[in-house]
Amino acid sequence: MSVGTTLPTQAAGRLTILPTGETTVEETESAEEANAASVVAAALIAMRFGYDAAFNEGVNQASTGGLTWSEWQGAKGWRIYYAANTIGLLGTAGYLGFRHGFTKECWSHYSCYAH
Repeated sequence: MSVGTTLPTQAAGRLTILPTGETTVEETESAEEANAASVVAAALIAMRFGYDAAFNEGVNQASTGGLTWSEWQGAKGWRIYYAANTIGLLGTAGYLGFRHGFTKECWSHYSCYAH
């Protein structure tokens, strides 16, 4: 088998076939990317208003399912972190508020930390 060969089981895991049509990996990734962008945007807006506003947005994201624990530990969490640092000191303070609000609230919701 050559390097880069895709096994049938790997390919099946990347393509969902629905009775009415097909959803490709690119379509799924676009929807996930849009969701990630909206979470990051909401976090950044809150961070511009400081620690308390960002704390409340962190609570909101955890309680509404906008961000799960695994997403926080993954790409979405890193995007929020890097974006906050581009704002400067206010972003850093806001990031701390968001992180504290999110982590505090997430553990109150099974749906947040179970995924």
